[in-house]
Amino acid sequence: MECRTSAPGKLLLTGEYAVLRNAPAIVMAINRRAVVHISRGENSTHSISTPGLREGTWRFEIDDERRIAWLDEVPDSVRLLPETVLRCRGISGACPVHIDIDTRPFSDPETGSKLGLGSSAAATVALVAALSRPDEKIDHTWSISREVHYAMQGGSGADVAASCFGGLLVYRHNVDAPPETLGWPLGLHYRVFNSGVPASTSAAVERSASGMLFDEDWAALGQAAERVAAAWCSGQASRVLESVRVYRDALRGFDLSGSVGIFSAGHETLTDLGDSLDVVYKPSGAGAGDCGIAMAMTVECLDRFSEVAMSRGFVPLDVCLLYTSPSPRDATLSRIPC
Repeated sequence: MECRTSAPGKLLLTGEYAVLRNAPAIVMAINRRAVVHISRGENSTHSISTPGLREGTWRFEIDDERRIAWLDEVPDSVRLLPETVLRCRGISGACPVHIDIDTRPFSDPETGSKLGLGSSAAATVALVAALSRPDEKIDHTWSISREVHYAMQGGSGADVAASCFGGLLVYRHNVDAPPETLGWPLGLHYRVFNSGVPASTSAAVERSASGMLFDEDWAALGQAAERVAAAWCSGQASRVLESVRVYRDALRGFDLSGSVGIFSAGHETLTDLGDSLDVVYKPSGAGAGDCGIAMAMTVECLDRFSEVAMSRGFVPLDVCLLYTSPSPRDATLSRIPC
């Protein structure tokens, strides 16, 4: 068996936290990809390397029940993905292979810290696809990947959907059907910035679960998320921008009520500055670091905002929506026989 697969990362535009209560999230696949290469092993055992996560190569064996026995001391960050995937997707123990999982595009090249662009979901989808039969449909890959990723770190699965289907999606956590694909509204411009502060999604979600949040806090956030989804489906740029502003404000109120820290790490300052420059800025995903997205009706507004953001230590990222052609469900994953 020898193949190469890849899957894109994601940027969550709206719906963070609300999606956990079955409200819609708007998520887009981005032009950064995790690449999995499975090749014939050079030794008598399986091995794995994970550039972008941890440097090194670790050997392992697989028993008849698809359990991994590690032959080297392996970091937990490396251990979790292959152990979880192989419970669902086996490889033959009789034919040693080397698995290379490359997520370097998802890290800062200078510091090595993650940028918060969905590397774990992209790696999960790419590895599941690599261990799938070539004739399996992308919907099946999505089903297995959601199961694997949820077992590893919980969450809504929006990032897995972006990695599987590509494009711009309306995603609902409690719906088994493939997410709906959207078009980007003409006249709506955006830029992505990194705060330089790494964030933990699981830690932020735990804070929201244990904080002083009431049903009305969740309800307000869910209603704002529904409004955003309706606006995106309309295709009207001005309506989308205003709905994102409303959702951003609801998310800010949610953050204040629960002391979640979503707008920490400089996001709150940029939010206020954006409003003064006709730009809607919000953190993307769990917040408390990682990335934020700025949206505006003109490039000139974004240019002025970018200068301010960079003066406060935020770094603009070369991140854009990954369109797939001809069909997102067939073309997002590129399985290339070696």
